[in-house]
Amino acid sequence: MPLSAKMRESFGLSWGERGAGGEGDDVEAAVEAPPLSTPINYQGRLDDNGSPANGTYSFRFRLLGDSSGTTQIGPVVDIPSQILAEGVLNAPLDFGAGAFYDQARWLEIS
Repeated sequence: MPLSAKMRESFGLSWGERGAGGEGDDVEAAVEAPPLSTPINYQGRLDDNGSPANGTYSFRFRLLGDSSGTTQIGPVVDIPSQILAEGVLNAPLDFGAGAFYDQARWLEIS
C-alpha cells in the first residue's frame, strides 16, 4: 500500500546547561556537543482511512533544512516494505553524521 499523504515534522536541537547553582551563579554556560552519529530511530503512528494502519507500506524520508523543502540534508531514505501493526511505525533513519548539529530540521515523509 503506498502512502499518499506527505507529513512534515519540525525538529530542533539545542544543547546547554545552567551553572552549578552556587551563590551568585546565574550565568548560563553553553555546552557544545559533538554531532549526533548515525542512525536515529523515528517512531510514529499512521492511520489509514481513520483507523490504525495494518499491513505493508512503503515510505520515503527526506531531511530538510527549511520548511519549504528546498534544502535537503543527507540522502533520501527509502523503506520499501515496512510492516505496520496497529499503526505503529519504527524506522531507522541515517542522514549522515552532523545532520542534526544544532540546527532546526524538518522531516518529510511520503
